[in-house]
Amino acid sequence: VSDCVVSAADPDHVIIATGQGGLFETRDGGGTWSVMRWFGESLKKILVNPESSFKEIYIVTERGKIWKTIDGGKNWIDVMVALERVRQNERT
Repeated sequence: VSDCVVSAADPDHVIIATGQGGLFETRDGGGTWSVMRWFGESLKKILVNPESSFKEIYIVTERGKIWKTIDGGKNWIDVMVALERVRQNERT
């Protein structure tokens, strides 16, 4: 486990990141765990917007990629790819 975050609103809701690239979640204080997503590389850091009710989550990988979800992990975007698209649109 490389990082762990606990919900301030619900201490039974915990997310952990692993060096193998797995992002796991429990909602019952660790009794059961489910896979939120597997990433293609080691995960280093989890950041959660404290005002988002654990919906807006950022993941930082070992290679510096940043992934973001705003729906609690159902959908993810590669922030670096999104930023590059914005930069390309600004040039045109």
